[in-house]
Amino acid sequence: MRIRRGVMTINIFHSSLYSAARNSSAFIALRAKNGTDEKWSRTKEKIMNRVLGVNCLGILASGLSIWILGWLWYAIIFNAPWLAANNYTVEALATGEEQFLLYVGGALVSLLLAFSQGKAMVAFGAETALAAVKVGLGIGLFIATPIVATYLIYSVDHNWTLFAIDASYMVLSFCLAGLIFTRFK
Repeated sequence: MRIRRGVMTINIFHSSLYSAARNSSAFIALRAKNGTDEKWSRTKEKIMNRVLGVNCLGILASGLSIWILGWLWYAIIFNAPWLAANNYTVEALATGEEQFLLYVGGALVSLLLAFSQGKAMVAFGAETALAAVKVGLGIGLFIATPIVATYLIYSVDHNWTLFAIDASYMVLSFCLAGLIFTRFK
């Protein structure tokens, strides 16, 4: 932890957390007196557009891209193999309100994945497209794929087709989210 010009910085994944004293009425009055309010409003605007150092628009855009990729991946590209691997039929899938809740849940998980991808990019200082793809590959191959593999290991039928579909989706979604984050600095 370091103190620099009234700002408390805690180095957790290279992000900054600002102390409550920064927004106290005494500090605001001091800023106005010293004429630093314009500079602070630009800084505050930058801070407000971020959640723990990650750009909010980047989170939304990346989360939406992960969600859309999931829809394309499971509903269009790998629909038949995925249904067969899960022993599902089209008629047995959830309909109506259940389907709506599944899509909302999927969107929330996509936002969480996008935030974690953005946080990793901030931590590793990945600002270029190549660096973003490397971070996405790292997360996809070394975090997400082992989680999917754990399901494969402990499942009853050990379905390798399902593993390949799910793991490749995770790797691709993290790479895509990283590429989109490079557009939001």
